Amino acid sequence: PPSAGSLGGAGDAASVGRDGAVEHKDETSAADAAPSAGSGGEGNDESKRSGGSDATVTLGGTTVGVSGIIEACDTVNNWCEARIMAITGSVEARAVRIHYIGWGTQYDETISDMSRLAPRGTNT
Repeated sequence: PPSAGSLGGAGDAASVGRDGAVEHKDETSAADAAPSAGSGGEGNDESKRSGGSDATVTLGGTTVGVSGIIEACDTVNNWCEARIMAITGSVEARAVRIHYIGWGTQYDETISDMSRLAPRGTNT
């Protein structure tokens, strides 16, 4: 997500709640946010990108798969909730494609530094 001064980008709408907090709503359609389905067999990298049963990542003792909600540290060091869109690589060298909840898809990123990921409820 962008720095604190920005309210999002294309596809986002922001509103101010009763408590004065800015709330972001992602107006991207579900079809735009869904990971693409692969055609590979079970157990290869293509099945991991499309959410095969072995596509998981362990964060702080919690195992999470594709579509799971986690926390991610963004590029300006803010912890945000994010949905796992895809998991690639071997168990030893995972890369996790995430979508920051409430932000446009232009902020989606692939993270291989697992210290930037945490179980939901850890930092937010």
